Formats: sequence, structure tokens, C-alpha cells
Amino acid sequence: MPNRRMARTPTPPRRLVACALALATAAATGALGHTQVAAPEIPKGPNVLFGRVLDSGTDAPVPGAVVTLTGYFDSAGHAMTPPQAGRGPGASAPHSAITNPNGDFVFNDLPAAKYSILANAFGYSSSTYPLKLIELNNGGRAVPVTLHISKFASISGTVLDERGDPFVGVPVFALRRTIVSGGLALEGTSSQAETDDRGIYRISQLVPGNYVVGVLSATTSLPAALATAIGADAPGPRGQLFFDLIPTGVDLSTGEGLRIGDSVLQRTGPMPPPPGPDGKMLTYATTFAPGTTDPAEAAVIALASGDQRAAVDLALRLAPAVRVSGIATGPNGPAKNLAVRLLPPSGVDAADFSPAGVATAITDANGAFLFPAVTAGSYTLKAVVVDPGRPGTANQVDVSLWAMQPITIADTDVSGLSVTLRSGLRVSGRVEFKGATALPIGDRIPMFVNLRPVGAHSWRTLSASVAADGSFATTAGDPPGRYFVNTQAPAGWTWQTLTRGGKVIADDMIELDNGDLTGLVLTVSKDANVLSGSIVDANGAGDPEAEVIVFPADSTLWREGIFNTRRIRFARAMSAGAFELSQLPPGDYYVAAVASQVVTEPVDSLFLERLVAGATKITLDEGETKTIQLKTFTPKER
Repeated sequence: MPNRRMARTPTPPRRLVACALALATAAATGALGHTQVAAPEIPKGPNVLFGRVLDSGTDAPVPGAVVTLTGYFDSAGHAMTPPQAGRGPGASAPHSAITNPNGDFVFNDLPAAKYSILANAFGYSSSTYPLKLIELNNGGRAVPVTLHISKFASISGTVLDERGDPFVGVPVFALRRTIVSGGLALEGTSSQAETDDRGIYRISQLVPGNYVVGVLSATTSLPAALATAIGADAPGPRGQLFFDLIPTGVDLSTGEGLRIGDSVLQRTGPMPPPPGPDGKMLTYATTFAPGTTDPAEAAVIALASGDQRAAVDLALRLAPAVRVSGIATGPNGPAKNLAVRLLPPSGVDAADFSPAGVATAITDANGAFLFPAVTAGSYTLKAVVVDPGRPGTANQVDVSLWAMQPITIADTDVSGLSVTLRSGLRVSGRVEFKGATALPIGDRIPMFVNLRPVGAHSWRTLSASVAADGSFATTAGDPPGRYFVNTQAPAGWTWQTLTRGGKVIADDMIELDNGDLTGLVLTVSKDANVLSGSIVDANGAGDPEAEVIVFPADSTLWREGIFNTRRIRFARAMSAGAFELSQLPPGDYYVAAVASQVVTEPVDSLFLERLVAGATKITLDEGETKTIQLKTFTPKER
């Protein structure tokens, strides 16, 4: 039997991302008409900074690593406090040094100040979060700095078909395995490799963490008329289609694919044989190592620095497929050019903008959709339209739309499904500027409010601007579900609390169910909350190699795998074993200090559970500056 190859339908480019990157690049290079301002040089001073770069897995020195040092100074050359992310006003031009064969580096002639420092090396990943800060004092004792970086890991194996033959040219993905809302979720990554002529793959450049390896079978079915229009040379129709499809989460750049009746089927993943004389199809479902379609049964591969895991093999099997079809209707009638998705029951987050291994069908002019090849199982049928108000778009209304319903597929075709788009649920409220006699800026406050679906790694949303009277509304609306409220306070202000009906919503999480949600109050103030302190090791000496993790004392959400990044924070110790975190919201927290090598990304609930035993419990009040002392400890193994 000849080796099958991948369908060669071109991968649609991420045009929105590309546009954003182009604009960012143009802005950085002054191509938008603005003069680029060169970052200032670090002023001269009497201090020396030296240290070593080590492999986080073996503590072996890393020669040839590039160490980058950035200082923070005002226009007069006076030292400034580094911003949380290390970027922003005052950042100097970076200085670089290369480590010698022993992993050593040195910077001379530095003034007293706080610096951010990071290391990069070929074959290693660079961790830029949390920011590693170094503090130098005139006349102070020089403290050597140790930087740990993780060597890239790899996973390799063989993919075979149902006859035991090598599967050639199929992409294999490494997915992050996490727990969200008490259930399993797989986070898509860009880490993938294609099998060679022997069916062998090798996924490299993986950072330490837990992975699941799989072959993702994703399909997109579109009406033949739409496929023809996308392939047309005329820019007008293609441009209109682009604006019609983007709000539904689709970016199609080609109409090529397998013609099936009045539809064109595009797929990424293993190519099945053509339909039989009766029109029935066999297909390959998304499959995870060692050969299961159930994410809960997939092998979990734990990678440490430099691990090279081999023999992670997959066996793909053809399965009967059926047709699933129906009609989608919106407030204005048939929903044209709408993306309808079939989401599996686990392993894929339904809130994600680009879920992995999902079947998508685009509706025609009459709102009809068709999935030509669906394997048996339980699914969720979902459609979302965000930003439908663009003039001239097919589904133009003044609110986002959604539809979601469970569906079970057996061994017979399913037809006549009715998908009715409903209006998204709106959220409204106001911002209170505590202690302010007037609103910060003019007739519009430079502040926006949006919602992040719980468990989503990427999502589509529209931000609501804050009006002159402090009111806001998420006018586009969102589907039912749980969401974190997101905002960024204006410069010089700190977002303190989120309340409703006078009660503090400690985790910033709201739930949309049967109607619009009103009465949210976001309080901001000029008083920043600051948590700082010192870290000592087992001998009572300052520990400059520690990492501090702050997380809520109420474990209800994080034990479910739900993490609010505003309340779970990280800080690396400075050279003297000190740390500082600002803009933590008020509340009760655990604060723990561990060796930096212990922390891996992404942090999960099991890791936080291990930290509780050695953590210090604190209460941080609004506008409070709290100082504590921590002792580094080693969490027990799971």
C-alpha cells in the first residue's frame, strides 16, 4: 500500500497578526513618520557586576551565552525604579556580555541603580518573566549573580497507519496539558514537526513542562461558490469576504480543497481516502499518543531541561464518518458566511480563538452549513460573531452573536439542525477614582474594560471605553459563561477592587447566564499596593537565587486550574536577596520563596498546592506597603 501524504492545502496566513506585527515594526523603525528616539546609554559609575550562567537541569556552566543588562534612568541620569515588565520610560540601551568557557560574565563601570538582566544561549530558552532585577550600591560588596536557563527538550517517535506502514508528511503537535475548571484542557502551541519518509518525527525547542503529543485532524468545509470567490482575482469580493469572515474567527486565503458535491473540504492532518461510490467517507480523527482519540487517555510527557524523549509513537486508524448539516439563522434572517464549529467534549477550550483539531463549516448565502466527515462522538456545536457592526458585513447587527448546543453523532447522517444566533450578554458599570476631585483626562478616560473567558488562552473580544462620567459598557456583548474582568488603570493609578452591590468580587470573576449584568464598580486610586521583603536561605544568608510566588489564600479557583494573573504573581530576588511586587490587589495571599529552578511554566494547581506548606500567609490592604521576610524552601515532590 503506498504511503499516504498530507493534504497540501496551503495554510491560511494570520493576516491580522501579520498586520499588527507590521505596524509594530514600522513604529519601532520610525516608518510611520515619527522620529525614533535612541535609548540613552547607561551612565558611568564605580561598580562591577559579575556572575555565571548555568544550565537549570545540571548546574553546568553555559559558555557563549549572551547576557543582556538594562538600566533605568531619567533624563538627568538619576536611577529610576524599573517598570513591572522591564520596558517603558527610562530604559537604557542594553549592554551585552558573552560568557567564557566557565559560564562567567562581567560588566564594569556601572552606577548605583537597579538593573534587569537576562541570558540567552543557542539551544536554550530564555525566561523573561518574571523580570530578574539586580541592585548595585556604591561602596557595597559585590554580590555574584547566577542566571539559570533551560536547555531545549525534544520529543520524537514514529507515526504509523492502520496497516503498520509509515505515515509520511503528517504534522505532529506537542500540546500543553493543563487542568481548567476541574477538567482537562490542551493548550495549542507552535511546536510541531512533520514526519519524514520513514514516518519519523522530532519536535525540538520545547521548554520544560508537561506535554501531550498528537496528530490534529482539523477540517474546514466551505460552499463551492465561496471557494470560487476566494480564489477570484478581483480584490473587491475577496476583501468583503475577509471582513465578513474575520468576526466569526475565520481567515481564509484560498478556496482550494477536495470538492464534495456543492462544498469544498480543506483539512490539516492526515489525508483520508476519497469518498466511496455511495458518498460515504472514512477519516482520521484527532489522535494522541500512544494511539487514543480521548485526551484523558493520552500519555503525559514530563520534560525537564534538555530531556530528549524518544519512541513516543502514534498509530492512526481510519474510522467511518457521517455528514452533519443544518441551517444557521441570525436576527436578520439566514446567517451568511458564518463559521460553525464542532468542538470535542474535552481537550479543546471552546473559548479559544484558534482551537486545535476542530471541524469548521462556513454557511452559504441561505445560512446552510455542512460537515462532510464527522466521526461518532459527543460534541458541542458553537458559533460566535464578534464585532458584527462593521457596515456591509453579512451579519451586521449592533451586538455580538452566539449559539451553542450539545450534539451526539452516531453512525448515521444528521441533517436539519437548526442553529439560532442570539444576542450576547452585555456588562455595564462605572469606574470610581478614589480621592480624585476631577476625572483624570479630558472628556474621555484612557481606560478600557473587557472580559476574558475563564480557561481561554486566546479569545476574541471588544473592549469598552470609559466615558467622561466614569461609566462603561461592554456594548458588543459576550456568550454565557464565566469571565475575568480585565482593565488597565491610567498611568499613575492602581486598580484596587471590583465590586457589585457593595460586595467585593475578590477573584475579579463574573458569570453571565440569563441576562445582562449591571452595576459593576471598578475602584482605582493613587495609592499603590506594594509587597516587598527579604529572602534568606537555610543558613540565614540572603538568597539572591530565589523566586517568589504570590497566590490567593482562597484556593477555590486555583485548585480548579483557574488562574487570575492579577492575583498570581512572580518576582525574582534581587542581588541582595530582596524582592518587590507592586499593584497587587487587596486581599489574602500565600507568599512562598523557592529556588528558581523549581518553577516551570505554565504553573499549575498541583505546584501551588506544594507551595502552601512552606508559604507565609498575609493580608494586603488597599494602599498598604507591607514588608515581610521569607525563607527559601524546597517543595515536596508530588
